[in-house]
Amino acid sequence: MNKKYNSTESNTFNNKTRQVKGEFSHKRTPLFRCLVLVVATLVIMADLGRGSSFGKGSDNRAKVNAAETQESVRPSTEPGESVVPSTTPGESARPSTEPEESAEPSEEPEESVSPSEEPVESTEPSEEPGESAEPSVEPSISPTPTPKLIPKYTVPKDKSVTYRPGLQVGDLTLPKGWTWKKPTVYLNVGETTCAILFTPEDTERYLTVSKKIKVKVKVRSASHFTIKMSKKTYAYTGKAIKPIVYVKDGSAMLTNGVNYTVSYSNNIKRGSKTAKVTVKGIGNYKGTKTAKFSIGVVKGYEKTINGIRYRVTDTSSKNRRVKCISVTNKKARKIKVPDTVKIFGKKYKVTAVGEDAFYYCKKATTVKLGKNITSLAEGSFHSCSALKSVAITGRITSIGTEAFKNCSRLTKVTIGRRVESIGARAFENCRNLKLVVITSKRIGNFGADSFKNTHKEIKFRITKSKKKVYMESLYKVGVPEEKKDEENKKENE
Repeated sequence: MNKKYNSTESNTFNNKTRQVKGEFSHKRTPLFRCLVLVVATLVIMADLGRGSSFGKGSDNRAKVNAAETQESVRPSTEPGESVVPSTTPGESARPSTEPEESAEPSEEPEESVSPSEEPVESTEPSEEPGESAEPSVEPSISPTPTPKLIPKYTVPKDKSVTYRPGLQVGDLTLPKGWTWKKPTVYLNVGETTCAILFTPEDTERYLTVSKKIKVKVKVRSASHFTIKMSKKTYAYTGKAIKPIVYVKDGSAMLTNGVNYTVSYSNNIKRGSKTAKVTVKGIGNYKGTKTAKFSIGVVKGYEKTINGIRYRVTDTSSKNRRVKCISVTNKKARKIKVPDTVKIFGKKYKVTAVGEDAFYYCKKATTVKLGKNITSLAEGSFHSCSALKSVAITGRITSIGTEAFKNCSRLTKVTIGRRVESIGARAFENCRNLKLVVITSKRIGNFGADSFKNTHKEIKFRITKSKKKVYMESLYKVGVPEEKKDEENKKENE
C-alpha cells in the first residue's frame, strides 16, 4: 500500500510540475521563475501534508472495500442470473461461499487491497479445499454478580424508657434481626433519633437494611436519691450549719449543680434532728427528697466554763464526759476542777486533765481535783512552781509523765488508793518535796526518775504490806540510797 502510494504521489507531483512549466514557459524572467518555484514548493508541501494522512485514510478505505466485497457475495434473486467477476487488472475478489456466484467488481480499482497486504476479518469459517477453519478465540468475560435483594422486614416502633444513670442505647431491646448501629451512645432525658440495622439470615442473597427510630427518655424521680452526710450531729456554733451532702442513685454518685441542688432549713438552733437539708432533682431528675440532722454538743466540742476550757469526749446520754484541756487565766492562784459541768443544760462528768492543761500556772498554790477524774495526762501541772500540796485521790488511776515536774515549792503529795502507775519524771526536780503518802496497793510501775532530785530528807508513808516492795522500786527511780540505810536501822531497832 505504501509503495503504491509513493509512486502515485510522485507521478502526480511530476505531472503538476510539468504542467506549471508548460503553461508559463513563455514567461521566463528571473523574477517569474522565482515566483514559480515558490508556488511549486507550496503546492508540493500541501500535497505532502495530505499524503501523510492519506496512508491512514487509504487503510481505512481498504477495510471498507473489503467489507463491501464480503457483503457483495449474495445469491441471485432471479433464476439464471449470474454475477460477472471484476476484470480490472491487479484486483482480486474474495472466494465465494457458493461455486456459481461471484463477487461484484469494486468501484475503486486503484485502492483495492490484496489478501497478503490486509486480511479481511470474517466470522465465517473458510471453505476453501485443503484448508481447515481455525476456531475464533473469544475473550473470557467474568460473570456479572447477581444483585442482592431487599429482604422483608418490619420497622420497630419508637422506644420509650425512664432515665437511669449510665443508660445506653444498647440497653434497649429490639426485635429479632434488628441491632443498634451505635449501641454505646449514652441517653439523657428527651427524644433522640437512633439508627438501627436489620441483618437477614441469608446475607449472601439479601441486603442489610438501615432505618431510624426515635427513643424517648423520661425524667427519673428524686425518690431514688440516697442522701448521706459526714455526721449525724453537728456542733452548735450559733451560725447556720451547712454540712456537705453526698447524693447517690443506686451506686452512681451524682453531681451537685448537674443532677440536683441543695437547700437548708432550721440549721441554726440546737436540736435533735430538727435541721433539714432538701435535695431537689434537676436535669434528668425531678422532685425533692429531704434528710435531717442534729445541732448540739458533739464529740470534740469545746466550751469554756469558769476559766477552764473543756472538750467533750463522749456524748452518749448515759455517759456524757469531758476533760480539761486548758485554762484561760494562767495567773489564777487556785485551781479547782469540778466533778461535773453543764453544757446546754446537760451534765457532763469531768473525767480527765489533758496534756499540759495547767502548764506553767506559776501562781497557783493549791489544786483541787474532782472525784470523777481518772487520769492526769503528761505535763498536766508542769512548772506550777507555787504549788505547795496536791492530793491525787478519788478515781485517779494514773499519773502521767512529768505531770508535776519542776513544781519546786511542792512539799507534800498524797497518792490515793486507786493509783496504779506513776509516769517517768512525774515529780522530778520537786526539790522541797519532803513527804509522800502512798495509800494505794495497786502501783505496779514507778517510772524512771519519777522522784529524782527531790528533797534529800524525803519521807515515804506507805502501807505496811507494800512498804518493802515499793521502797525497793523507789531506790531504783531516784530516791537517795541514804534512805535505804535509814530504813534498815529502823527495822533493826
